[in-house]
Amino acid sequence: MEKQREKIKLNIPLLLLVVLLAANMRASYTGVGTVVNQIQAELGLSSAAAGMITTIPIIVFAIICPLASAISEKISVGKMLEWALIFVCIGVGLRALFGAFGLFTGTALMAVGVGIMNSLMIVLIKLRFPAHVGLVSSLYTTTMSVTTAMSMAINVPLSGFIGWRGVLAMWVIAALAAIILWAPQSRLPDNAGGASRGEKGLIFKMMGSWRAWLLLGYMGTQSLLFYCMSAWLPSILQWRGMAPGEAAGIATTLQIISLATTLLVPIFMEKLPWRGLVMACNGCYIGGALFFGFSPLGGVGFWIAIVLLALGVGTGFSVCIFLFSARSASPAEASAISGFAQCGGYVLAAVGPVLMGRLFDISGSWVGGMVFWFVILIAMTIFSWFSTEKAYILQKK
Repeated sequence: MEKQREKIKLNIPLLLLVVLLAANMRASYTGVGTVVNQIQAELGLSSAAAGMITTIPIIVFAIICPLASAISEKISVGKMLEWALIFVCIGVGLRALFGAFGLFTGTALMAVGVGIMNSLMIVLIKLRFPAHVGLVSSLYTTTMSVTTAMSMAINVPLSGFIGWRGVLAMWVIAALAAIILWAPQSRLPDNAGGASRGEKGLIFKMMGSWRAWLLLGYMGTQSLLFYCMSAWLPSILQWRGMAPGEAAGIATTLQIISLATTLLVPIFMEKLPWRGLVMACNGCYIGGALFFGFSPLGGVGFWIAIVLLALGVGTGFSVCIFLFSARSASPAEASAISGFAQCGGYVLAAVGPVLMGRLFDISGSWVGGMVFWFVILIAMTIFSWFSTEKAYILQKK
């Protein structure tokens, strides 16, 4: 009984460390878009080259996530997370200090670190918080969302005082703090993960599992929708007649409201039926998309659309993170499905915004792009229905 209580007891210091690690996973690269015009002007970059600043991380994530999963079979998860933080720290510094070469090289190195963390944070949660997967997944994904919103909010005002280089470099502080505080944890056998269990080649077993492919489809379609909305929602609003400043404000408001489902849905999934809860959130998403397409700007229907879209947007990623852990029989399996599904997810995420933009270039209208967006939303709903089955990914029956 005493051992059971120890297992259930929440390790608060380690939980705070998880939050600190999560704080290093998005803000360092998602906020770059707010100062990209300043970077472009100072370094003389073309628009295509400037666009690579945000494209490089997505491509690197798609490559690194499955590799990190495979390597974690031989090297402890704790040690790999330490190296990931070092890559983030060096990458962030290079971006700010060494011109165009440093900008692109540093972005790639930083993305390697974040990609490793993307794959292995799920394993850490499975290893160290087996009785609190929903709660810890919720705090992990919410921290990433909050730091993303924070970086977007503060980068432009701060750049007026410390320049774009200072804005990019300041995230070194968070990386250094995480390295120092995580170092003792990196050597603990409790953080060994798959290496301690002798489970080999799981990433290849995932390729033969139809459940894994369905979860990849869910991860991929929700990622595609998120990045399409992040890239094009302000442009769609301006095309419909909204002022640029107001459109940016609407996009920020949507992200803030979405924190509600990002935080609460994984926690509720520990107590409520997975499929019913996720389908309810998807229903909000679909309803929001319909209201958004047919409601006049600024009217009651439009604001209903924004709220419903926000509730849907906040669900996908946090639910996927929860499912990676909850539908895995071991930390090693969690690593494998995380690497497999996130690889496919980021490939789709990289393609989606480009394709949606291309539809606009061809037609001069966002109608085609919005239809594409709605079709992917329906596909995501289908994938999520099958992905919320309560069975382990590699379970035979």
